[in-house]
Amino acid sequence: MAALLADSGLPGLPPTPPEPKAAKPRQPGRAHDLIRKGVPQADLNVGGTRAVYKALVSTAMGFQQANPPMQWEEWYGYLISPESRLGQQARLDKRRDIGKARHDRLLKKAWDQARGNIERDPPFTHDDVVARALALLDEVAAAPWSATPFPADKIVYMFALAEAARRGFTHPALSGRTVSEGTGVPHRTCARSLDRLRDAGLLRKDSAGARTRRPEHRIGVLDTAPRGDP
Repeated sequence: MAALLADSGLPGLPPTPPEPKAAKPRQPGRAHDLIRKGVPQADLNVGGTRAVYKALVSTAMGFQQANPPMQWEEWYGYLISPESRLGQQARLDKRRDIGKARHDRLLKKAWDQARGNIERDPPFTHDDVVARALALLDEVAAAPWSATPFPADKIVYMFALAEAARRGFTHPALSGRTVSEGTGVPHRTCARSLDRLRDAGLLRKDSAGARTRRPEHRIGVLDTAPRGDP
């Protein structure tokens, strides 16, 4: 816990900004997963083609926001691959194949909308995330905790903010074990705290990506989740 206090500005110490560093190369891992797995059947049953289109826009934004940005040809190539469940879903409208020409127009529309979304509301940069996470960390440390009835939740939330600031990333990979190792709070307590923080809207859990088994948790106020409504 002492290392966390020193590095992250937990109770009693002001936040210490990380050393400036260049943004690391970043690949759209969750976008790759969604392209490969497609829209879950439950979401497809509810949203139909709209859910598929929203997923297309989301993956296109992931590719365009990669570091370095990935291009249309790469995204298109993934979606027309036989291994792409999302690409297959995009070929269907009421279970009928829409044909290659219409499919290509749909993909181009999603790609262009993704670019427009990013231009209207640019994603946080590495420095933006660091500054916002540290400001919120300072605010949470100084104020009485009222978001949940459990004091341990404050420590876990502050650890999540500290990780976001350390990495310059809005959705650090966290698990009960990871948080326990960083804070000294028992593993099961941390796991329950993560659940409560999600229920309170302070964190949002994403499934584990292709490169890590740990789930990623978006920080609610830092969340820049892609939009995909047509």
